[in-house]
Amino acid sequence: MKQQNQDSNALPLPQDHRFLIDEEHGRMERFLRDLYDTCAELEAEGGEHKVASCQGRLNSFLYDFLDIISEHFENEERLMEACLAVQEDKDYFRRHRAAHEKLAHQVKILMRETAELSKQGSTTLAIRHLYQQIGVMFGEHSREYDNFL
Repeated sequence: MKQQNQDSNALPLPQDHRFLIDEEHGRMERFLRDLYDTCAELEAEGGEHKVASCQGRLNSFLYDFLDIISEHFENEERLMEACLAVQEDKDYFRRHRAAHEKLAHQVKILMRETAELSKQGSTTLAIRHLYQQIGVMFGEHSREYDNFL
């Protein structure tokens, strides 16, 4: 018999489920970090060609990242839903799903802001802003929800 959760922000997941979620978190971090490492210091490096290349990378990144997080949220929710046993788990799951919806909405707004900054010729600033804001948003989400899975 499964024990009831002691923490209302917890959902016990099997180790293999936890591993898959952690792998996806790492994939998102690497994807964002790659863009940042390549393009965040353009002023120091100069080069019109590199600026144009990073503008193109940023546009692709924005679409790809949204797909990656949407896929991750779906996978995470599917894995969590398979583990629901008691009412507290179901309540936690509903809160976590609502947090994913809110986070996806915030990311879409951030992506519009980022694209606008880049169009205005501030690609490096746009990438730094994106990197910082994604870190804040996902860090808060992780501390509130994912660290308890």
